[in-house]
Amino acid sequence: MKSRLAVLVLISFIFMFCNAIAGEPYAPKLKQAPNLPETEVPDKGEVGISPYPGALVAGWEHSGDLPLPYVDMMTVDKATKVVAFYEVQMQHGSMKGWKHQQTGSRHEFWQGGEFPDPLGGLGDPTPAITISVFGYEHPRMPEAKTRILIYYEPVKEK
Repeated sequence: MKSRLAVLVLISFIFMFCNAIAGEPYAPKLKQAPNLPETEVPDKGEVGISPYPGALVAGWEHSGDLPLPYVDMMTVDKATKVVAFYEVQMQHGSMKGWKHQQTGSRHEFWQGGEFPDPLGGLGDPTPAITISVFGYEHPRMPEAKTRILIYYEPVKEK
């Protein structure tokens, strides 16, 4: 009887843990401007690319109008720190096999051969990350220094 109870408790714990992870937002949202509609944030499991720690989601798009959905994030950290995080992801994390290039103050990470157009204008759309330094003060996050734009293929539920 005690072993059945232990098994039931264990199964209940696993079920609650799996449900908690499945619906976890990709990253916290930036405070929405009062005149803009509230937007949802994709689940971490859907994006499949690690979010930069501490970055806030400023917007995202997941519509049939775009070949790939994207998440637009901002952080108060300098671009060099963000780039270092994604370089580690290339070596040991969710981005093994990705490539990286720098063009001026902009950094690009992507899967595959040459740097693609993530929106598919020059062939098949490819997951990519663009990291750029803010050249202006963002009205909802004036202290932001870096923008992170992540184009991703939604991870399918199994």
